[in-house]
Amino acid sequence: MSTKSRLSRLFSPKSVAVVGGGVWCRSVIEQLKKIGYKGKIFPVHPFKDEILGIKSFKDLEDIPAIIDATFIGVNRNITIEVVKQLNSLNAGGAV
Repeated sequence: MSTKSRLSRLFSPKSVAVVGGGVWCRSVIEQLKKIGYKGKIFPVHPFKDEILGIKSFKDLEDIPAIIDATFIGVNRNITIEVVKQLNSLNAGGAV
C-alpha cells in the first residue's frame, strides 16, 4: 500500500473509532456529527453500551468493519495497548 493510500485512510476515513468515554471522546463524536461526517462512527468503551446515542463496542476487535481512523482518548498506558491492537487489526492512522 502506498503512503498516499495509507494517509487517505486517516484524512478521508470511511470509518472512525473513538476509544474512551470521557469529555474529549464525546466532543469528537459531536464534532463528527456537526460537520456532517457520512462514515461510520464506532465508540469503544469497556463498560458503556452507547455514547451519544451510538452503539458502543467493548473492544476494537468487536467492530464489524475496517477501521480507517481512530481517536484515542485514554491514559498513556492504555494508549500503548490500543495502538498495538490497531496495528494487529491493520487499522489506519490514529490521533
